[in-house]
Amino acid sequence: MGTRPRTLLLDDDDVFAAQVAGSARELGWTVQAFRTPDEALAGLGKGRFDLIALAGCRGAGRTGELVRSFSEAAPQVPLTVFGAADTKAQRLAAGSGGAMLYVPGRPEPHRLLELWGEALSRSANRPQVLLADQDPAFRARLRPALQEAGLEVSELPSARGIFDSIRSAAPRALLIGRGLPGASSLALVRAVRASVRWADVRIIVFAGRQDRGFELEAYRAGVDAVLPKSLDTEDLSARAAGLASRRTPAPEGSIKTSGPEGLVCHIPGSGSETPDVILVQDDPLFLDILQYSLSSLDYRLQAFADGWHAHPWLTALETNGKRPVVIVEPDLPGLECHQLLLDRGCHGTDDLQFVVLSVDASEEAQLLAYSSGATDYVVKPVRLPILLAKVKRLVEGETRR
Repeated sequence: MGTRPRTLLLDDDDVFAAQVAGSARELGWTVQAFRTPDEALAGLGKGRFDLIALAGCRGAGRTGELVRSFSEAAPQVPLTVFGAADTKAQRLAAGSGGAMLYVPGRPEPHRLLELWGEALSRSANRPQVLLADQDPAFRARLRPALQEAGLEVSELPSARGIFDSIRSAAPRALLIGRGLPGASSLALVRAVRASVRWADVRIIVFAGRQDRGFELEAYRAGVDAVLPKSLDTEDLSARAAGLASRRTPAPEGSIKTSGPEGLVCHIPGSGSETPDVILVQDDPLFLDILQYSLSSLDYRLQAFADGWHAHPWLTALETNGKRPVVIVEPDLPGLECHQLLLDRGCHGTDDLQFVVLSVDASEEAQLLAYSSGATDYVVKPVRLPILLAKVKRLVEGETRR
Protein backbone atom coordinates (compact mmCIF):
# COMPACT_ATOMS: atom_id res chain seq x y z
CA MET A 1 0.00 0.00 0.00
CA GLY A 2 1.29 3.45 -0.94
CA THR A 3 1.44 6.60 1.13
CA ARG A 4 -1.97 7.71 -0.22
CA PRO A 5 -4.49 4.94 0.54
CA ARG A 6 -7.22 4.68 -2.09
CA THR A 7 -10.69 4.15 -0.68
CA LEU A 8 -13.88 3.23 -2.49
CA LEU A 9 -16.79 4.92 -0.72
CA LEU A 10 -20.39 3.85 -1.37
CA ASP A 11 -22.84 6.33 0.15
CA ASP A 12 -25.96 8.02 -1.25
CA ASP A 13 -25.60 10.91 1.23
CA ASP A 14 -23.76 13.37 -1.03
CA VAL A 15 -23.12 15.88 1.75
CA PHE A 16 -21.50 13.36 4.10
CA ALA A 17 -19.51 11.79 1.26
CA ALA A 18 -18.14 15.23 0.33
CA GLN A 19 -17.16 15.88 3.96
CA VAL A 20 -15.33 12.55 4.15
CA ALA A 21 -13.54 13.22 0.85
CA GLY A 22 -12.46 16.65 2.11
CA SER A 23 -11.10 15.24 5.36
CA ALA A 24 -9.36 12.50 3.42
CA ARG A 25 -7.49 15.01 1.26
CA GLU A 26 -6.23 16.75 4.40
CA LEU A 27 -4.84 13.42 5.66
CA GLY A 28 -3.31 12.37 2.35
CA TRP A 29 -6.00 9.86 1.40
CA THR A 30 -7.73 9.42 -1.94
CA VAL A 31 -11.48 8.73 -1.73
CA GLN A 32 -13.61 7.91 -4.74
CA ALA A 33 -17.30 8.13 -3.90
CA PHE A 34 -20.20 6.33 -5.60
CA ARG A 35 -23.93 6.67 -5.00
CA THR A 36 -25.19 3.22 -6.10
CA PRO A 37 -23.86 -0.34 -5.70
CA ASP A 38 -23.80 -0.90 -9.46
CA GLU A 39 -21.68 2.22 -10.02
CA ALA A 40 -19.35 1.23 -7.18
CA LEU A 41 -18.91 -2.34 -8.46
CA ALA A 42 -18.14 -1.00 -11.93
CA GLY A 43 -15.59 1.40 -10.42
CA LEU A 44 -14.08 -1.45 -8.42
CA GLY A 45 -13.45 -3.33 -11.64
CA LYS A 46 -11.63 -0.40 -13.21
CA GLY A 47 -9.30 0.73 -10.42
CA ARG A 48 -7.15 -0.49 -7.55
CA PHE A 49 -8.40 0.25 -4.04
CA ASP A 50 -6.82 -0.34 -0.65
CA LEU A 51 -10.09 -0.15 1.28
CA ILE A 52 -13.83 -0.47 0.61
CA ALA A 53 -16.22 1.55 2.79
CA LEU A 54 -19.94 0.82 2.45
CA ALA A 55 -22.84 2.71 3.99
CA GLY A 56 -25.07 0.04 5.53
CA CYS A 57 -28.73 -0.42 4.67
CA ARG A 58 -31.80 -0.01 6.85
CA GLY A 59 -32.36 -3.76 7.08
CA ALA A 60 -29.68 -6.19 8.29
CA GLY A 61 -30.45 -8.65 5.50
CA ARG A 62 -29.88 -6.01 2.83
CA THR A 63 -26.63 -4.96 4.54
CA GLY A 64 -25.44 -8.56 4.46
CA GLU A 65 -26.25 -8.93 0.75
CA LEU A 66 -24.46 -5.67 -0.05
CA VAL A 67 -21.34 -6.66 1.88
CA ARG A 68 -21.23 -10.13 0.31
CA SER A 69 -21.44 -8.72 -3.22
CA PHE A 70 -18.40 -6.49 -2.65
CA SER A 71 -16.52 -9.12 -0.67
CA GLU A 72 -16.91 -11.58 -3.55
CA ALA A 73 -15.93 -8.95 -6.12
CA ALA A 74 -12.74 -8.00 -4.26
CA PRO A 75 -11.94 -10.71 -1.69
CA GLN A 76 -8.43 -9.38 -0.97
CA VAL A 77 -9.49 -5.79 -0.22
CA PRO A 78 -10.34 -4.93 3.43
CA LEU A 79 -14.02 -4.02 3.70
CA THR A 80 -15.71 -1.81 6.29
CA VAL A 81 -19.33 -0.83 6.97
CA PHE A 82 -20.65 2.35 8.56
CA GLY A 83 -23.87 4.35 8.79
CA ALA A 84 -26.36 1.68 9.92
CA ALA A 85 -27.94 1.05 13.32
CA ASP A 86 -25.92 -0.22 16.29
CA THR A 87 -27.67 -3.61 16.50
CA LYS A 88 -26.40 -7.16 16.84
CA ALA A 89 -28.25 -8.15 13.65
CA GLN A 90 -26.46 -5.46 11.63
CA ARG A 91 -23.07 -6.37 13.05
CA LEU A 92 -23.58 -10.08 12.36
CA ALA A 93 -24.82 -9.38 8.84
CA ALA A 94 -21.79 -7.23 8.07
CA GLY A 95 -19.31 -9.63 9.68
CA SER A 96 -20.73 -12.78 8.10
CA GLY A 97 -20.67 -11.06 4.71
CA GLY A 98 -16.95 -10.33 5.04
CA ALA A 99 -16.62 -6.93 6.70
CA MET A 100 -13.66 -6.54 9.07
CA LEU A 101 -14.98 -3.36 10.72
CA TYR A 102 -18.50 -2.16 11.59
CA VAL A 103 -18.96 1.49 12.61
CA PRO A 104 -22.53 2.31 13.69
CA GLY A 105 -23.98 5.64 12.65
CA ARG A 106 -22.03 8.41 10.95
CA PRO A 107 -19.18 9.63 13.15
CA GLU A 108 -17.30 12.83 12.48
CA PRO A 109 -15.34 12.32 9.18
CA HIS A 110 -11.89 12.61 10.77
CA ARG A 111 -12.86 9.95 13.33
CA LEU A 112 -14.19 7.68 10.59
CA LEU A 113 -10.91 8.01 8.72
CA GLU A 114 -8.98 7.17 11.88
CA LEU A 115 -10.99 3.96 12.20
CA TRP A 116 -10.37 3.14 8.55
CA GLY A 117 -6.65 3.70 9.09
CA GLU A 118 -6.66 1.31 12.05
CA ALA A 119 -8.49 -1.26 9.92
CA LEU A 120 -5.88 -0.94 7.16
CA SER A 121 -3.07 -1.35 9.68
CA ARG A 122 -4.67 -4.47 11.16
CA SER A 123 -5.31 -5.87 7.70
CA ALA A 124 -1.66 -5.47 6.72
CA ASN A 125 -0.62 -7.62 9.68
CA ARG A 126 -3.56 -10.00 9.95
CA PRO A 127 -2.67 -13.70 10.02
CA GLN A 128 -4.42 -15.72 7.30
CA VAL A 129 -6.58 -18.68 8.30
CA LEU A 130 -8.37 -21.15 6.04
CA LEU A 131 -11.79 -22.27 7.29
CA ALA A 132 -13.06 -25.42 5.55
CA ASP A 133 -16.42 -26.72 6.76
CA GLN A 134 -19.53 -27.92 4.95
CA ASP A 135 -21.96 -26.17 7.33
CA PRO A 136 -22.64 -22.62 6.05
CA ALA A 137 -24.36 -21.67 9.33
CA PHE A 138 -21.25 -22.64 11.31
CA ARG A 139 -18.99 -20.69 8.95
CA ALA A 140 -21.30 -17.68 9.17
CA ARG A 141 -21.19 -17.87 12.98
CA LEU A 142 -17.44 -18.30 13.23
CA ARG A 143 -16.16 -16.00 10.49
CA PRO A 144 -17.05 -12.63 12.07
CA ALA A 145 -15.62 -13.76 15.41
CA LEU A 146 -12.37 -14.79 13.71
CA GLN A 147 -12.20 -11.44 11.93
CA GLU A 148 -12.91 -9.62 15.18
CA ALA A 149 -9.99 -11.56 16.68
CA GLY A 150 -7.71 -10.08 14.00
CA LEU A 151 -7.63 -12.90 11.44
CA GLU A 152 -8.02 -12.80 7.66
CA VAL A 153 -10.41 -15.62 6.74
CA SER A 154 -10.70 -17.67 3.56
CA GLU A 155 -13.53 -20.21 3.32
CA LEU A 156 -14.17 -23.51 1.58
CA PRO A 157 -17.32 -25.68 1.81
CA SER A 158 -15.45 -28.91 0.97
CA ALA A 159 -12.00 -30.42 0.56
CA ARG A 160 -11.97 -29.51 -3.12
CA GLY A 161 -9.23 -26.98 -3.81
CA ILE A 162 -7.92 -27.00 -0.26
CA PHE A 163 -4.27 -27.55 -1.21
CA ASP A 164 -4.43 -24.88 -3.91
CA SER A 165 -5.80 -22.53 -1.25
CA ILE A 166 -3.01 -23.43 1.17
CA ARG A 167 -0.39 -22.78 -1.50
CA SER A 168 -1.88 -19.45 -2.58
CA ALA A 169 -2.97 -18.03 0.78
CA ALA A 170 -0.13 -19.49 2.92
CA PRO A 171 -2.40 -19.55 5.99
CA ARG A 172 -1.04 -19.56 9.53
CA ALA A 173 -3.85 -21.93 10.59
CA LEU A 174 -6.08 -24.51 8.94
CA LEU A 175 -9.53 -24.90 10.51
CA ILE A 176 -11.39 -27.92 9.15
CA GLY A 177 -14.60 -29.73 9.99
CA ARG A 178 -14.48 -33.39 10.88
CA GLY A 179 -17.06 -34.36 8.25
CA LEU A 180 -15.56 -32.36 5.40
CA PRO A 181 -16.95 -33.56 2.03
CA GLY A 182 -14.44 -34.84 -0.46
CA ALA A 183 -11.80 -36.23 1.89
CA SER A 184 -11.19 -37.52 5.38
CA SER A 185 -10.22 -34.65 7.68
CA LEU A 186 -7.44 -36.75 9.21
CA ALA A 187 -6.14 -37.70 5.77
CA LEU A 188 -5.86 -33.98 5.03
CA VAL A 189 -4.04 -33.42 8.31
CA ARG A 190 -1.55 -36.18 7.54
CA ALA A 191 -0.96 -34.79 4.04
CA VAL A 192 -0.25 -31.31 5.39
CA ARG A 193 2.02 -32.66 8.10
CA ALA A 194 3.93 -34.73 5.53
CA SER A 195 5.18 -31.54 3.88
CA VAL A 196 8.13 -29.74 5.45
CA ARG A 197 6.93 -26.64 3.65
CA TRP A 198 3.77 -26.51 5.83
CA ALA A 199 5.36 -27.65 9.07
CA ASP A 200 4.43 -24.47 10.95
CA VAL A 201 0.75 -24.41 9.85
CA ARG A 202 -1.45 -24.81 12.92
CA ILE A 203 -4.40 -27.18 12.50
CA ILE A 204 -7.72 -27.24 14.35
CA VAL A 205 -10.38 -29.86 13.66
CA PHE A 206 -13.98 -29.05 14.57
CA ALA A 207 -16.14 -31.98 15.67
CA GLY A 208 -19.89 -32.09 16.16
CA ARG A 209 -19.66 -34.34 19.19
CA GLN A 210 -17.05 -35.54 21.64
CA ASP A 211 -15.32 -38.74 20.56
CA ARG A 212 -12.20 -39.64 22.55
CA GLY A 213 -11.10 -42.24 20.00
CA PHE A 214 -11.24 -39.71 17.17
CA GLU A 215 -9.49 -37.07 19.29
CA LEU A 216 -6.61 -39.43 20.01
CA GLU A 217 -6.26 -40.29 16.31
CA ALA A 218 -6.39 -36.59 15.43
CA TYR A 219 -3.59 -35.67 17.85
CA ARG A 220 -1.52 -38.56 16.53
CA ALA A 221 -2.10 -37.29 12.98
CA GLY A 222 -0.68 -33.92 13.99
CA VAL A 223 -3.55 -31.58 14.86
CA ASP A 224 -2.98 -28.85 17.42
CA ALA A 225 -6.52 -28.97 18.82
CA VAL A 226 -9.83 -30.78 18.44
CA LEU A 227 -12.68 -28.43 19.39
CA PRO A 228 -16.42 -29.14 19.63
CA LYS A 229 -18.61 -26.93 17.47
CA SER A 230 -20.82 -26.39 20.49
CA LEU A 231 -18.05 -24.43 22.20
CA ASP A 232 -18.75 -20.72 22.71
CA THR A 233 -17.92 -18.73 19.56
CA GLU A 234 -15.56 -16.43 21.50
CA ASP A 235 -13.64 -19.44 22.82
CA LEU A 236 -13.38 -20.94 19.33
CA SER A 237 -12.11 -17.73 17.76
CA ALA A 238 -9.70 -17.02 20.63
CA ARG A 239 -8.26 -20.52 20.33
CA ALA A 240 -7.81 -20.14 16.58
CA ALA A 241 -6.25 -16.69 16.98
CA GLY A 242 -3.86 -18.01 19.60
CA LEU A 243 -2.68 -20.84 17.39
CA ALA A 244 -2.40 -18.63 14.31
CA SER A 245 -0.13 -16.21 16.16
CA ARG A 246 2.28 -18.97 17.23
CA ARG A 247 4.54 -19.75 14.30
CA THR A 248 7.57 -21.08 16.13
CA PRO A 249 7.84 -24.74 17.13
CA ALA A 250 7.86 -25.86 20.74
CA PRO A 251 11.14 -25.33 22.62
CA GLU A 252 13.72 -28.04 22.18
CA GLY A 253 13.24 -30.76 24.74
CA SER A 254 9.48 -30.20 25.09
CA ILE A 255 7.24 -33.21 24.85
CA LYS A 256 3.71 -32.97 23.52
CA THR A 257 1.52 -36.05 23.69
CA SER A 258 -2.08 -36.92 24.32
CA GLY A 259 -3.78 -39.57 26.41
CA PRO A 260 -1.91 -41.97 28.69
CA GLU A 261 1.64 -41.02 27.72
CA GLY A 262 1.72 -38.64 30.65
CA LEU A 263 3.99 -35.62 30.39
CA VAL A 264 2.51 -33.03 28.08
CA CYS A 265 4.76 -30.01 28.14
CA HIS A 266 6.95 -27.59 29.99
CA ILE A 267 6.44 -23.96 28.89
CA PRO A 268 8.83 -22.12 28.77
CA GLY A 269 12.40 -22.49 29.97
CA SER A 270 14.49 -25.28 31.38
CA GLY A 271 13.60 -28.06 33.75
CA SER A 272 15.48 -26.32 36.56
CA GLU A 273 12.89 -23.53 36.77
CA THR A 274 10.05 -23.96 39.22
CA PRO A 275 6.78 -23.59 37.34
CA ASP A 276 4.13 -21.03 38.31
CA VAL A 277 1.27 -23.37 37.46
CA ILE A 278 1.09 -27.18 37.26
CA LEU A 279 -1.77 -28.76 35.31
CA VAL A 280 -2.96 -32.32 35.86
CA GLN A 281 -5.83 -33.06 33.44
CA ASP A 282 -6.79 -36.09 31.35
CA ASP A 283 -9.13 -34.17 29.02
CA PRO A 284 -6.85 -33.17 26.11
CA LEU A 285 -9.17 -30.40 24.92
CA PHE A 286 -9.52 -28.76 28.33
CA LEU A 287 -5.81 -29.21 28.99
CA ASP A 288 -4.98 -27.55 25.67
CA ILE A 289 -7.27 -24.61 26.44
CA LEU A 290 -5.71 -24.18 29.88
CA GLN A 291 -2.19 -24.34 28.46
CA TYR A 292 -2.96 -21.68 25.87
CA SER A 293 -4.80 -19.39 28.30
CA LEU A 294 -2.16 -19.58 31.03
CA SER A 295 0.89 -19.40 28.75
CA SER A 296 -0.59 -16.25 27.19
CA LEU A 297 -0.33 -14.74 30.70
CA ASP A 298 3.43 -15.53 30.65
CA TYR A 299 3.21 -18.17 33.38
CA ARG A 300 5.74 -21.00 33.44
CA LEU A 301 3.76 -24.22 33.09
CA GLN A 302 4.17 -27.92 33.70
CA ALA A 303 1.39 -30.15 32.43
CA PHE A 304 0.49 -33.82 32.81
CA ALA A 305 -2.20 -35.90 31.11
CA ASP A 306 -2.51 -38.52 33.86
CA GLY A 307 -1.86 -39.15 37.52
CA TRP A 308 0.77 -41.87 37.14
CA HIS A 309 3.36 -39.36 35.96
CA ALA A 310 2.07 -36.38 37.92
CA HIS A 311 1.98 -37.96 41.39
CA PRO A 312 5.68 -38.96 41.70
CA TRP A 313 6.79 -35.71 40.04
CA LEU A 314 4.74 -33.61 42.46
CA THR A 315 5.85 -35.65 45.43
CA ALA A 316 9.53 -35.10 44.59
CA LEU A 317 9.18 -31.46 43.44
CA GLU A 318 11.57 -28.96 45.00
CA THR A 319 9.78 -25.60 44.91
CA ASN A 320 12.82 -23.48 45.85
CA GLY A 321 10.82 -21.19 48.09
CA LYS A 322 7.95 -20.70 45.63
CA ARG A 323 4.32 -21.87 46.01
CA PRO A 324 3.19 -23.06 42.57
CA VAL A 325 -0.53 -23.40 41.83
CA VAL A 326 -1.60 -26.98 41.04
CA ILE A 327 -4.83 -27.37 39.06
CA VAL A 328 -5.94 -30.95 39.57
CA GLU A 329 -8.95 -33.25 39.46
CA PRO A 330 -9.45 -35.67 42.35
CA ASP A 331 -10.41 -38.79 40.37
CA LEU A 332 -7.64 -39.16 37.81
CA PRO A 333 -6.18 -42.67 37.35
CA GLY A 334 -2.86 -43.05 39.12
CA LEU A 335 -3.37 -40.00 41.32
CA GLU A 336 -4.04 -40.42 45.02
CA CYS A 337 -5.28 -36.87 45.29
CA HIS A 338 -6.37 -36.98 48.95
CA GLN A 339 -2.98 -38.31 50.06
CA LEU A 340 -1.13 -35.86 47.82
CA LEU A 341 -3.03 -32.98 49.39
CA LEU A 342 -2.14 -34.23 52.85
CA ASP A 343 1.52 -34.64 51.87
CA ARG A 344 1.99 -31.35 49.99
CA GLY A 345 -1.02 -29.17 50.81
CA CYS A 346 -1.62 -26.75 53.64
CA HIS A 347 -1.37 -29.53 56.22
CA GLY A 348 1.91 -30.75 54.81
CA THR A 349 4.86 -28.73 53.61
CA ASP A 350 2.65 -25.76 52.63
CA ASP A 351 4.60 -25.20 49.38
CA LEU A 352 1.89 -26.00 46.82
CA GLN A 353 -1.46 -24.27 46.30
CA PHE A 354 -4.05 -26.79 45.11
CA VAL A 355 -7.08 -25.76 43.05
CA VAL A 356 -9.34 -28.82 42.83
CA LEU A 357 -11.70 -29.11 39.83
CA SER A 358 -14.55 -31.59 40.17
CA VAL A 359 -18.04 -32.34 38.89
CA ASP A 360 -18.93 -33.28 42.48
CA ALA A 361 -20.66 -30.25 43.96
CA SER A 362 -21.54 -31.96 47.24
CA GLU A 363 -20.66 -30.38 50.55
CA GLU A 364 -18.89 -33.56 51.65
CA ALA A 365 -16.51 -33.56 48.66
CA GLN A 366 -15.61 -29.92 49.14
CA LEU A 367 -15.08 -30.30 52.89
CA LEU A 368 -12.83 -33.31 52.30
CA ALA A 369 -10.71 -31.36 49.82
CA TYR A 370 -10.38 -28.31 52.06
CA SER A 371 -9.67 -30.39 55.17
CA SER A 372 -6.92 -32.22 53.25
CA GLY A 373 -5.20 -29.00 52.22
CA ALA A 374 -6.88 -27.66 49.06
CA THR A 375 -6.58 -23.91 48.55
CA ASP A 376 -9.70 -23.65 46.38
CA TYR A 377 -12.43 -25.90 44.99
CA VAL A 378 -14.08 -25.24 41.61
CA VAL A 379 -17.18 -27.14 40.48
CA LYS A 380 -17.28 -28.15 36.82
CA PRO A 381 -18.31 -27.07 34.24
CA VAL A 382 -15.68 -24.42 34.73
CA ARG A 383 -16.10 -20.79 33.73
CA LEU A 384 -12.64 -20.14 32.30
CA PRO A 385 -12.43 -16.39 33.14
CA ILE A 386 -13.27 -17.15 36.78
CA LEU A 387 -10.68 -19.93 36.99
CA LEU A 388 -8.02 -17.71 35.43
CA ALA A 389 -8.86 -14.94 37.91
CA LYS A 390 -8.44 -17.37 40.81
CA VAL A 391 -5.10 -18.59 39.48
CA LYS A 392 -3.91 -15.01 38.89
CA ARG A 393 -4.80 -14.10 42.48
CA LEU A 394 -2.88 -17.08 43.85
CA VAL A 395 0.19 -16.60 41.64
CA GLU A 396 0.39 -12.86 42.31
CA GLY A 397 -0.25 -13.42 46.00
CA GLU A 398 2.75 -15.76 46.04
CA THR A 399 4.83 -13.14 44.16
CA ARG A 400 4.09 -10.55 46.85
CA ARG A 401 5.11 -12.85 49.68
